[in-house]
Amino acid sequence: MAFFAVANIPINHWAGYRTPASMRAEKSWRLANHYMGKVSIILTLLYLLFYFLLTQLHIGATTSDNWLLGYIVIPFICIGLTELKLRKNNSA
Repeated sequence: MAFFAVANIPINHWAGYRTPASMRAEKSWRLANHYMGKVSIILTLLYLLFYFLLTQLHIGATTSDNWLLGYIVIPFICIGLTELKLRKNNSA
């Protein structure tokens, strides 16, 4: 239920996916926040599966590698994919 309440927040400078492209118009704002949410959930689930498999199979990744992937790489991938989606949507 909380997700739906957050999904209806208008453009603001305190909550949500805030970049110049996403704050340009209400349609862009909603698209960016909705898309970022989906991408974040999918990549987090893939990360958890990947982490579980690595730890169970004892394959070479160290704790620092897992930290790097989970806290640095995945957010940048999410941001990059969301910005690409916004550019594609704005050019169409």
